[in-house]
Amino acid sequence: ARAAHRRRLAALGLGLASRRRWAALAVAAGLAAGLGGAWAARALATPADILVTNSHRPDQRVPSKDPRDLFTFFEHLQKQPGVEVWLGRGPEAGHDALVLAAPTEALGEADLAALDATLARGGTVLWLASRRSARSAAGRQLQDRFGLAVRFEPNADRGNRAWKVAGDPAITARIRRLRMPAGQPLARVDGAETVARLVHDTRESVLLAAKPAGGGRFAVIPGSDILGNRHVRMEKYRLSAVDFCMNLAGWLAR
Repeated sequence: ARAAHRRRLAALGLGLASRRRWAALAVAAGLAAGLGGAWAARALATPADILVTNSHRPDQRVPSKDPRDLFTFFEHLQKQPGVEVWLGRGPEAGHDALVLAAPTEALGEADLAALDATLARGGTVLWLASRRSARSAAGRQLQDRFGLAVRFEPNADRGNRAWKVAGDPAITARIRRLRMPAGQPLARVDGAETVARLVHDTRESVLLAAKPAGGGRFAVIPGSDILGNRHVRMEKYRLSAVDFCMNLAGWLAR
């Protein structure tokens, strides 16, 4: 009888152990499935695709580290999660957004077709309009094609100052001020809506403007000289510049 009782206790213990083991395995399997699902969802999520073009004799080059060029801007643009940023020799179709890095030579028919294809799929074309680019053959071509006018007005403030950033929270989030270099004129864009602007006392300068075009939107940063390496790298304003570039990448991707 005692032997039979021991066998019943042993069987009960084995059953309990087995149930605990299977329960643990079930929990582990559930966690694995959940993690696997999360990784699968992450793998299946398609990041926004932004192409920065470095062509047509750009006034501000990428990835040059010259003080007035755009290496740091390009580097910061890539820090926005969920966005992939590429560097190309010219406009290409198939991207969610195209960034024209201050071209000065007129774009060819194939280049313009790539812009139209990007807009037709609901994407954004962003022109970094440095002062020289705005006054060039490429600048005149883009302004005529998209029905806007980029203008620059004298800025009486000759010192380097931090200007407040105001406008769409998608662009201005976390940003308090950006540096306006000495001698940088005030920017105006006629024929487009101001998305973000720089403000100091009673003066304002357009930072980003956009308008609907071809099913998407055409945008411009007039006076993109302020995004040059010399200004974006300054420690005092670096974090604001990083945030602006990251916000801009997110804005381009939406």
